Amino acid sequence: MSTSTLLPDPRAFADQLTARMRGAIAPVAARLERIEALPPARDGRDGLSGVQGPAGEKGERGDPGPMGTAGSDGPEGAMGLMGPIGLTGDKGDPGRDGIDGVDGAPGPQGPAGEKGEKGEKGDAGEPGPAGSDGADGATGAQGPEGEKGEKGDAGEPGPAGSDGYTLDHFNVELAAGGRVLILTLTSGDRVQRRELRTALMIYRGVFKPGDSYEQGDTVTWAGSLWHCNGATLEKPGDGETWTLAVKKGRDGKDGAHGERGEPGPQGRAGHDLTQMTPEGARY
Repeated sequence: MSTSTLLPDPRAFADQLTARMRGAIAPVAARLERIEALPPARDGRDGLSGVQGPAGEKGERGDPGPMGTAGSDGPEGAMGLMGPIGLTGDKGDPGRDGIDGVDGAPGPQGPAGEKGEKGEKGDAGEPGPAGSDGADGATGAQGPEGEKGEKGDAGEPGPAGSDGYTLDHFNVELAAGGRVLILTLTSGDRVQRRELRTALMIYRGVFKPGDSYEQGDTVTWAGSLWHCNGATLEKPGDGETWTLAVKKGRDGKDGAHGERGEPGPQGRAGHDLTQMTPEGARY
């Protein structure tokens, strides 16, 4: 097959393409002509609002605008809460005296006032008629003691008194081992005797079991001195009737050796054992 049968004629192809394009755009060209022939367009009615789009990013703060004109006063608002009490102001000038009011009715009588000072003594009045004798009054209080009177005369001698005691009639004895003090006063047939038991400390020696001891007795027991607080037969240290007065001291150190003494006297002659029997008799 040759190339002339595969490729169309270029001119014929261009004519065919031009004819097809004109046929395709003919309706469009006709419509444009009709639009251009229409009278001028007028503004149409606003269409419906579209859906609000998303908010844009916040812009930078603009410059302050000019101050607007003052608005008219609004209606009066409700009364607010009471504020705190303010400071006391300076004292104002005295006000003018008011008009006297009408006198009121007298009030009730008030309580009696305090007694006033005593007035001056008035002139003596004329003597009144003598009254009848009244009843005897009660005995008054005893008056103050009067002044000491003069010394009276000596009275008659009284009867003779009994003879008094002198030191010659006074006697003191000790009893109960010095525990009891006996006082005796003798005057003629009269004898006054008093016993006084004491609790003085009296040393009774070494404690002896079975002996009774009284308050104030002191004894030696186990090397110590004991004081008796009451009558008891107990030995010191067993009860509360004895109190340790002086505690036994520790044994002292041995003393130094003394000097050698003088020779003693010559002893008598001894027996010759060879001249004695086994029973101790001499031959």
